[in-house]
Amino acid sequence: MPENLVSYLRLPKKVEKAVSKTGWRYFRMVYGKLDMVTSPTETAVQLLDQIGLNKKAVAVSCGIDLKRFNPQNSGDTIRAKFSLPAVPTLLYLGRLDKEKNVDILLNAFSMLTKKIDAHFVIAGKGAEKENLEELAKILGIYNKVTFTGFVGDQELPFIYRVADCFVIGGIAELQSIVTMEAMASGLPVIAVNAMALPELVIHEKNGYLFDITEKEKLADYMFKILSNKTLQKEMSQKSLDFIQKHDIENSLSAYENIYREVSTIHS
Repeated sequence: MPENLVSYLRLPKKVEKAVSKTGWRYFRMVYGKLDMVTSPTETAVQLLDQIGLNKKAVAVSCGIDLKRFNPQNSGDTIRAKFSLPAVPTLLYLGRLDKEKNVDILLNAFSMLTKKIDAHFVIAGKGAEKENLEELAKILGIYNKVTFTGFVGDQELPFIYRVADCFVIGGIAELQSIVTMEAMASGLPVIAVNAMALPELVIHEKNGYLFDITEKEKLADYMFKILSNKTLQKEMSQKSLDFIQKHDIENSLSAYENIYREVSTIHS
């Protein structure tokens, strides 16, 4: 999405909107040449309609390997590697870039630490890493936050198991593979109520949805999950239930059917 890129140009807001509009115009020009378009969620399909793409669009989940990501994985090795404390733990995994709003997650977490002893694991790399580390120091929570840096494929399925809850604040997610990986690992999820995240996170079922401007509410949701083992268990099971339809095998079957359909157009 153009919105994922324009913030790095450091342009005035009016100019940002014009650049985004130009980006979508080129998007329509390229994708308009196709017979069919797929997008990972119904939200993304609706977006294509809103920007005026006059082509058939079908929602097909990116899919998740439920054999690789599962609650039976152990986080012990990673917990030992980073000397993580045995306290309620929150996890963010993804790019550390502006539109991911990790600074807001840190601010909410700092409020949480006034209520309970907790730890925040922030996994990933990006342009905002140094700024986020400095923010953690300013907030007085640097000793309660672990920045792991980039997590490779080998460790990826296991890092989710060091946490009791996953949190994500990106406002331009067309699906969010990391959220699906967290759900498949049996984690409750706290997600910003934006773009396609509400298709994965059902409020008060497998987690909570928050408005990006409501840091106090976000901190409250963190407290509710991290302080209540019974609620964690219930939401964990809901995450596992909800993620089943995103099994990668279902996505493969859907694409096979789409290829068959498109192949008949030019036969």
